[in-house]
This record gives sequence, structure tokens and C-alpha cells, in this order.
Amino acid sequence: MKTRNLVVGMLCATVFAPILIFTSTFKDSYPSSSESGEFLEDLTAFTVGGDARHLNLLPQESSTTLSLKQPILVISDKIAQHSAHSQSQSQGSWEHKSARVLSATTNGLDQSKTDNPIRQVTDLTKTPINKHADQEQIKASDNHISAHHSQILDTKHQQESSQTYGVLEKKEPTKINNEKQTEQTAPPDFRVRQLKDQLIKAKVYLSLPATRNNANFVRELRLRIKEVQRALGDASKDSDLPRIANDRLKAMEQSLAKGKQIQDDCAAVVKKLRAMLHSTEEQLRVHKKQTLFLTQLTAKTLPKGLHCLPLRLTTEYYSLNSSQRYFPNQEKLEDPRLFHYALFSDNVLAAAVVVNSTVTHAKVIYSSLKYALILPLVAKKIGENIRKLAISFLYSFVFLERWFRASINLLSFQRRPLLSVDMSNSPCCIEPLQHPSNHVFHIVTDRLNYAAMRMWFLANPPGRATVQVQNIEEFTWLNSSYSPVLKQLNSQSMIDYYFRAHRANSDSNLKFRNPKYLSILNHLRFYLPEVFPRLNKVLFLDDDVVVQKDLSGLWSIDLKGKVNGAVETCGETFHRFDRYLNFSNPLISKNFDPRACGWAYGMNIFDLDEWRRQNITDVYHTWQKMNHDRQLWKLGTLPPGLITFWKRTYPLDRFWHVLGLGYNPSVNQRDIERAAVIHYNGNMKPWLEINIPKYRNYWTKHVDYDQLYLRECNINP
Repeated sequence: MKTRNLVVGMLCATVFAPILIFTSTFKDSYPSSSESGEFLEDLTAFTVGGDARHLNLLPQESSTTLSLKQPILVISDKIAQHSAHSQSQSQGSWEHKSARVLSATTNGLDQSKTDNPIRQVTDLTKTPINKHADQEQIKASDNHISAHHSQILDTKHQQESSQTYGVLEKKEPTKINNEKQTEQTAPPDFRVRQLKDQLIKAKVYLSLPATRNNANFVRELRLRIKEVQRALGDASKDSDLPRIANDRLKAMEQSLAKGKQIQDDCAAVVKKLRAMLHSTEEQLRVHKKQTLFLTQLTAKTLPKGLHCLPLRLTTEYYSLNSSQRYFPNQEKLEDPRLFHYALFSDNVLAAAVVVNSTVTHAKVIYSSLKYALILPLVAKKIGENIRKLAISFLYSFVFLERWFRASINLLSFQRRPLLSVDMSNSPCCIEPLQHPSNHVFHIVTDRLNYAAMRMWFLANPPGRATVQVQNIEEFTWLNSSYSPVLKQLNSQSMIDYYFRAHRANSDSNLKFRNPKYLSILNHLRFYLPEVFPRLNKVLFLDDDVVVQKDLSGLWSIDLKGKVNGAVETCGETFHRFDRYLNFSNPLISKNFDPRACGWAYGMNIFDLDEWRRQNITDVYHTWQKMNHDRQLWKLGTLPPGLITFWKRTYPLDRFWHVLGLGYNPSVNQRDIERAAVIHYNGNMKPWLEINIPKYRNYWTKHVDYDQLYLRECNINP
């Protein structure tokens, strides 16, 4: 009996007594209306990482909260000293209440006052309260909170933060992803630009009177400038910066903030910035002019190796016997049925690349009738009857071939016969339609490089192709009495213009003074019928091109009565007529369209029969005489070419000829790969040091750098 009474007493002391104490303490410490107002403010203006997120269910009294506050809870010291069992019960009850608060906030469900403690708190805010009493309650509440704030953080911080803001944690990854996207979209040189801007600001502050009087600040700012310059170095993007660059950026920012406080005269700062801007623009203009001059000088200057090569070849040429100085297959030079190329150049290595690349890509194509001609040999093994049948097919095909060739001749198209059949010897004697031996290269150079050019192709014959090298000095018909352009080029005024002997009478644009325009080789393209009197078609190639595909298909193109077949270049605005001709002159404006499409020299198929029929050379001479004072156009051969072949040019497919590899680093790679001919027009030639590196390999792969003369002149890839 005593034992039972003892157990009942201990049960009352350990179970019922804590309940009574908790109930009385809860009533005494229940939050007042002012405290509930703060509690509502805290709940209605959550801030996560600076982003205010309101709970929609509770009244939003304030949106100026800048940091996340802990929920206001008043817990008695007695509760903290309870047993572990009572603590777990109280924790369970508060967890249940927190879950209900979040549920009401998220879903907006209506609950009764007795079931929802948050609703009880909101109801208290609706009752009128005395203003003075409210202020006293707020002060008392603040004192009470500060007394227990440290204990609350120690005991409840982890649990309550995870319970109360569990929903908000789902939104944090979204913000982190947004920050990452912002970093990814930032330019790759964002930090580099910041550092450069800081240097400009620092130099401005150093030049202002207010800051120069502050010796300590000037010393600090100069130190920061040196640190930033050392960290910046030659970096062009953020990945090139050292790790310490971010620290230098922050240190400079602090120093600039001090300078901003010292300098309060904005007008002086603006004036200094304007002066610096003007000075920078002037320096930029000077540097651009120097760059243009050096680029033009480099383009005109011959590298040491290319100067050595013709000297070495010339010496070797004159050491040969007279019988060793002739090229084979000279009987093909005037055969109109073959594929003839015209190349006018004084650059031995460049001419060699053009010839080698053309021969390399010349296809060996046989007629489809070849297989009918070979059938008799195969049929011999099968049987005599099949052989007779094959021979009958053979004669039928031969008859069709002869009929087709006769039809072509009637249409005045001179072509190489499809087949060459010797019926007296064998029914299967056949020659290919296209073969490197059917390609003939006519190279014209000046007297200085004539021996070197001949020696190169004698020592390095281009397979079975035929080569002819001529000296322009041997064209006795090309004289100043016949050619007005030759008369102009030899005049003293033209020499003064191009070499700038008299600064007052010369143009300031450097490209107008390139001595190559004084070379008659550059104008020989307007005299093709005179150079090749027995040919009816010729393909003109510049010496700065590389052939990537077979070009024999150009001879089969019907030019429809036009003289010049060329690729148009009107895809870019600066390749129209108004870019090259002076339309302020009435002779130009009345005869030509300023928006007409230009075309490109470098790969042109010329119908010499139509040239002679339309008397194109006289048209060229007429316009050259009218341009004796350079009032119609200023330089080069393209402007007179546009005039001479106006309405006489047939547009070719643009993939026959792709330009820009000598000045444009952004030529489409796919267009280069598909092009039959790529053209290094511009100053950045592939044999110069100023070439565009990514395009140079297309040219160098056609040069044999193991060749003896190249090694002796130290010409390397």
C-alpha cells in the first residue's frame, strides 16, 4: 500500500506538476498585441538573400525588412529545465504549429480560431489599442526578447530555421542558377575592362589639383596604378588574369572612393576627361596612319628569300647549254582544242604555286564509251558470239560520237574530240577527254625575272603539262604609240604621282601610290587577243590564287555572247561601281549605274573570239585616253575593267572563285573548302610575314620546301 502511494505521488510530481506550471507560464508570457504586430511583420516580410518574399495569408503591414528575423518566441527558464520527455513533447507541439503556419501560408486554407493559433494572433491585431500602452508593451517585449535572444539562438536556431523556412529553401537554387546564368552571359573580358576603366579614373584623379595637394593619397593611388598595371599585363580576357587581379581590383576601388570624396568639383573632372578623350583619339589616328604605312611598306617589300631565289635561278640558267633552255611540247602552245591559262607575274614562287595547284587538281576523265571500246578484249574470253555483238555496239557508238562532234562543229564550238579511234590498228585505242597533258600555261614576266622563271620550270616541270615563259620586252607591238596606258605609265606626272615626288600634287591615300600600278604586267590582261592571236578561249589567273578543283569545266560554259566570265562580288557594299568610279564626273554618271554589281579579277574565262568581234581593246583605249588626268578613276585595273566589260560580263557561280584571304580573317570556312579557286587579294599575301596564319596552309602545301634552291635561299614554311 505504501509503495502504491509512493508511486502515485511521484507520478503527480513528475507529470501533472509540469503541466500546471507550463499552463500558467504560457498565459503569463502570451504575446501582446504589439508583439503580435511584430510577429506579423516578421512573417509577412521574409527576406532571403536580399529578395523580399511575402506570405499572402497574413496582412502585410511593412515591406522594409532588410534581413531575416527569428520568430518571436518567449520561453521560460523553467521550460528549458524540464526533462527530456517534456522537451520532446514541446518540440513536437511547436513543430506541429510551424507546419500548420506554412500550410496556411501556402494553400490559403481557412481555419477556426480555436484550432489555429496564428488566427488568434491576427484577431488580436484587429482590437483597438491605446497608443501609449502599445509603446510600453513594445518596449517591454523588446527587453524580454533581448534577455533570451542568445538562448533561443543556441537551442532552437537549427530546428526552427529548417522548419519555418523549408518552403523557401526550394526557391534558393533558382536564384543561384540565375546568378550562374548572369556570370555566363558576362563578356569574357569583363574584369579586364573594369581594370582598364579603373586606370583611366586613377589617372584623372592624379591630374586634378584637389588630389595633387594630398601627398598621401597621390602616393597610394600611384601604388595602386602600378599594381593594377602589373596584374593586367597583356591580358585580353579574364582567363589571362592572375589570381591576385581580383584583390587589386578591390583595392583600387577603395582608393578611387577616397579620391571621389576628396574631389568634389565635377566640372574639373568632366573637363579633364574630355581632354583625355581628345588626346586618345589623336593618338589612335596617328597609330592607324603608322599601321597603314607599315602595312603598305611590307606589302611592297620583297622578303629576303624571295629576292635570293631569282638571283640563284638566274645564275643557274645562264650556266646551262643553249639546248637545255627549251621546254618540250611547244607544238601545243597554239592548239585551240587544249586548255590554255594566262599568268602574268614577276614572282617565281607564286607562279609555281598556281601552276602546281592547277595540275594537281586536273582530272583524268575518260569518255563513257571507253567501256564499249574495251568490251571486245573482255568478250574474247567469253565467246566469239558475244565478241561480235560487242563490236557491233562499238561501231554504233563511234557513229554517234562522230555525229555529235560534227554537230558541235556546226555550232562553231571548237572542242577537243571526245574520242580518238584508230580503226586500222585496234578498236580500243582511246585518249582521255581531260588530262594534265592537255593543259597549257602561258607565263609572261618581265626582263628581270625572265631567266629565273624559265629555270624554275625547267628544273621543276609540272608533270605532263606544257609551260611557256615569255618576256614582255619581246612584245614589240606593245609600245606607247599603240597603248595609251603605256604612254601614261611612262610619263613623268604619273611617276611623280605614284612615287610622291611632289607632295602637293599627290593623293594622301597610300594605296594609290603602289608602284605595281606602274608595271605594264598589271595592264597586259587588256591585250589578251594580241598575246594569244590563235586561241579562241583562255583562262586568266592571278599569281595570288590557289586552285583547289579541276577548272576544265569553265571551257564548256556558254557565255551567251559575253566576253568575260567572272564571279560577281556585290554581296558586299564596297564592291559596287560607285566604290571604284568617280560618279561626280558626267561621263561616268551618264553611262554607268552606281549600284551595279562589281566582279572580281583573278579567275576569268575570256572568249577571245567575241573579244575580237566586239573590239574590246579599242573600248579600253578610248576610256584610258579620257582618264589621262585620273578624273574618272584613280588606280588599278579593276575600274577600267568594270568600264570596258560593262554589260559584257557573264556571272559565274560564286563557288568558282572565293576572295578575301588576303585581308579578311572571317571568310567562311565552308566556302573556302567548296571553292574551285581561292584568292589572296589584299596586302596579306601568303608568302609575306603579315599573312593570315589560318589561310597560309592552303598555299604552302603546294610548295616543295625540300627543293634545292629553296633550301639555299632559306625559304621555310
